[in-house]
Amino acid sequence: MKTHLENEQQEIGEITQELDALARSLDHKHRQQRKIQFLLDIRGYFIVNKIIGAYAEFGLYRGEMMYSAHKILRHSECITQYIGLDTFSGEPSLTRNDQNSNPFLKVGDFLSDYEITRQFLTDHIGSTVRLIKGDFRIEDVRQKFSTVMDIALCVIDCNLLSSIDAALQMAIPKMVPSSVLFMDDYFINMNKGKCETETLLRDICAANKRRLIEYKTYPPCSRAFLLL
Repeated sequence: MKTHLENEQQEIGEITQELDALARSLDHKHRQQRKIQFLLDIRGYFIVNKIIGAYAEFGLYRGEMMYSAHKILRHSECITQYIGLDTFSGEPSLTRNDQNSNPFLKVGDFLSDYEITRQFLTDHIGSTVRLIKGDFRIEDVRQKFSTVMDIALCVIDCNLLSSIDAALQMAIPKMVPSSVLFMDDYFINMNKGKCETETLLRDICAANKRRLIEYKTYPPCSRAFLLL
């Protein structure tokens, strides 16, 4: 590594070229990179601790992370079922609070096709895939989810606070001890000067007498936790 003394011998234009090259080399190579890194990071945790249960993802979209979870974690023999929830019609209706916190979102954003997604995931994962279609803020979707097995790994990939709230209310009671929670949009909804997602998570865990250990942050907006 060069020191500032060596840098002083260089033209500033040469240094800017080095800085540009460094930024390019460190930049994410794929929009799923943070999620892949998370799955690689927790693989050993699952193998060593034998945390057995389902993989559940709220906000499945096209199923890319579920596919990656199966590829990376299948040899751990810990994930017994793959559960995906999504409207499959894009972002659902926004509450007034959602609109205030997410002015960039529109109803219908992140649209995916149910049948294409189901076929893709069953082709690559098999019969352990179960997709639940609908707005999980609605009671009939909650009822369908209540029949799934206990959860070892939960992914919440929702932009709307109301959807994050619903997902946490459904998932936390079903998560096994020492399970893992990944929240992809933890650091959004912060335009009021506070982390709304943190408040939701802490309150729901407290109501269910569950304790959190912060595991790791995955820029730009994701955070993972262990749930005791």
